[in-house]
Amino acid sequence: MPADPLLYERLKSYLDRQSATDSGTLQPRPGLPAQLAALGEIFPLFEWVTAGGGAQVFGIRRLVDQAPFRLSDLRARGFRTESVRHPVRPPIKGSVEHYLIAQLLTAEAAVVYLCMYAPSGEWYLLDEHRITRRAAER
Repeated sequence: MPADPLLYERLKSYLDRQSATDSGTLQPRPGLPAQLAALGEIFPLFEWVTAGGGAQVFGIRRLVDQAPFRLSDLRARGFRTESVRHPVRPPIKGSVEHYLIAQLLTAEAAVVYLCMYAPSGEWYLLDEHRITRRAAER
């Protein structure tokens, strides 16, 4: 059982709507596979799941939480970031929730998405950040 069932349900909902991942195969993980554990340390407060028999690893956290998630902190730790802002700012009535969703690609690379969840159940991708370990840091 995930530590925060709401985060698990939000991640499942996001993957159903935004990716080709079969969310029916999601398995909550209290930790990360050994080959991804070092990379996972840069993602505080993320709840992790695997999909596709463990071949894919996704994480989710609230944007505003106990500790901030800053790209500048990643750069200070030897990571390179490439960011793309998606000019989507839909008119939404009611409160919205913002989440960071990460996909760990390799032991050296990840993608983090800043997403907005609307009361209607729709997801909006606001920003995409590709994170890689600098060659000198490997």
